[in-house]
Amino acid sequence: MAQIITLQEAQELTFAYQDSTIALNQTIATSVDKTSLLNLLNQTDCEGMKMYFGLDDNNKLTIVCVGLDSIGNDMTSGQLLDRLSRCPPFCDDTSSLIKP
Repeated sequence: MAQIITLQEAQELTFAYQDSTIALNQTIATSVDKTSLLNLLNQTDCEGMKMYFGLDDNNKLTIVCVGLDSIGNDMTSGQLLDRLSRCPPFCDDTSSLIKP
């Protein structure tokens, strides 16, 4: 089960990624709208969501979301999400999770 963490812990994680060579010229965050997320989670027998890392045609990091059934299996015959809004370019410049 997911754990709630502090802002400091979140900053340590996100800043470590942003400082890494992996993140150079790469996506640092993605966002998904509520409707798309709820549609995925409201599928029959869906109990959660898994997020896979992928690379798009431009070799940029992307996230693929898939529903999980009650025993944790990917619901690959259901809805799959990609093409989430990426940062950059769509960043919240006031976010405490983006390294200044």
